Amino acid sequence: MEWAVLKQSLKTKDADLLAIKTKMGTSYLEGFDFAAAQAKVVVPSEHHEYLKEIDVVKVIQDGRLVDQAAPAFVQGDPTGSDVALKD
Repeated sequence: MEWAVLKQSLKTKDADLLAIKTKMGTSYLEGFDFAAAQAKVVVPSEHHEYLKEIDVVKVIQDGRLVDQAAPAFVQGDPTGSDVALKD
């Protein structure tokens, strides 16, 4: 297979992967928002002040909501491709 064809194929696959990651992230955030909305229905309104603490990037640690540590990642291609292209 010709180098240009391989390179284009990899770019297409990287674009597809980015689209899938974006869709998954959006789905996760929509699910979180849906769960938060449900909590507002079942929790009495006088306790809604506590619901302001929930956040998609927080985790439960020792019974408290805390900011989640940033995940370690490999620097380089932001799409996450394992293949580096050289022109």
